[in-house]
Amino acid sequence: MARRATAPQVPVGEAAALVALFTTVADRWELSTAERCTLLGDIGRTTLWEWTRGQAPRLLSFDTRERIAHCVGIDVALARFYGVGSPLAVSHLRRPRTAPDGEHAALDVMLGGLPGLAAVRRHVEALGGGALVATLDAARPFGGGA
Repeated sequence: MARRATAPQVPVGEAAALVALFTTVADRWELSTAERCTLLGDIGRTTLWEWTRGQAPRLLSFDTRERIAHCVGIDVALARFYGVGSPLAVSHLRRPRTAPDGEHAALDVMLGGLPGLAAVRRHVEALGGGALVATLDAARPFGGGA
């Protein structure tokens, strides 16, 4: 009988730190509960509530880790471009024509999934004067598939 392969997981201590970091970014961006759940990979509201109340997951998938890493990268790039704590950074995410396609709001593209998060990250990092994202993409485990 063939064993079913399990997805790689992030250790407990790192999972708690990543969830706390995502919560800080999501608060700064004034994200709704639904937006937070979607950005984290369509997790349930109860799961999100438990995570933000200190009940971090025992294991966090690499997919969720990558989503959080993209959100943090976007936040850092926006802070570099607009200044730390600037309300313009938050409005940048919600304004039309701020996504890489030049038509949609960046947040709308980000809510579309991992490829959208990666595209917006590359876009805002380029606005902020350059990106390390090519290096990070090349170093991504398991071929970096979305």
